[in-house]
Amino acid sequence: MNAEPDSELLDFFKALADPSRLKIVGLLARQPCTVEELAAMLNLRASTVSHHLGFLKHVGLVNARAEGY
Repeated sequence: MNAEPDSELLDFFKALADPSRLKIVGLLARQPCTVEELAAMLNLRASTVSHHLGFLKHVGLVNARAEGY
């Protein structure tokens, strides 16, 4: 039996272990938001929110759609 944890499962739990990412998931569960809206709600920089969203997308917890520019 393989004693190494599955890397996908490990990444999933890492995504939820970060307080900011957990807040982002909670906010997005209520309604779609832009990066800028999330940044304002969480008092974070938009680049930080984008980084978190990238990881959440990597593990399949969020998806994105482009609107405008």
